[in-house]
Amino acid sequence: MAPILVLHLEKNIYIFLFLISLFYIFYSR
Repeated sequence: MAPILVLHLEKNIYIFLFLISLFYIFYSR
């Protein structure tokens, strides 16, 4: 259970960082 939860959390963090990078690109234009 724990490894699956950690993997899911890491995937969410990567998606969150991806969204932040997209917002940063849009605001810097």
